[in-house]
Amino acid sequence: MGRKGEAIEEPSVIGDDILRTLDACGDPVFVVDDHWSIVSWNKAAESAFHRPAADVRGQPCYEVIAGADDSGRQVCRLHCEKWALARRGARIHNFDIQALGDHGVWANVAILPISNSEGRPLGLAHLLRNVNRAKRLERFLQELTTDAEDVLAARATNGVTQRAPARLTLREAEVLGLLAHGAGTQGIADRLGVSRHTVHNHIAVILNKLGVHSRAGAVAYAFEHHLA
Repeated sequence: MGRKGEAIEEPSVIGDDILRTLDACGDPVFVVDDHWSIVSWNKAAESAFHRPAADVRGQPCYEVIAGADDSGRQVCRLHCEKWALARRGARIHNFDIQALGDHGVWANVAILPISNSEGRPLGLAHLLRNVNRAKRLERFLQELTTDAEDVLAARATNGVTQRAPARLTLREAEVLGLLAHGAGTQGIADRLGVSRHTVHNHIAVILNKLGVHSRAGAVAYAFEHHLA
């Protein structure tokens, strides 16, 4: 206890009004302290990660999120540079992570330092936006570009020998056509009135017949041989 008349310094905490505002956000938001422990986890984060706030509060953020970048490098880790940037008042740029490892979804993360009246950061609010569809499309286009470049390279080096178009059944040709026009597994299943499992089987047979290893390769083949 301090001497009479001496001000007692209270520990700095994040205000309840700020936490209520973050909790009302429609996107997942969580806040970490300078020990990388989660101190706030809003309702949207509970829904997105299927974990209640009571389970993750006090846990290391890098273990809960387990985010990695495109190359598989761990972005969420102990002593990440975000707190150092916040303390210097430096700008923290948005970045993409694949949360929860290889089985998670892609999210764009924006970090907002929460500071006291003296400008000292008390916590880092992480705002996540789901970019899973955009990331999958990006990877699909990368695969498609690679396959198209392979086709062009093959033509340039050997313009005489061409692989004959594969013999597909009418249903397989229909599935390939839908793939080529951007339909996903569920879309094809709905269009043909079959199960997703059946669609997966058709695609596996198509890839085998075409001698390609990905859906992007099948699409490139379809356009190359005027099958779509």
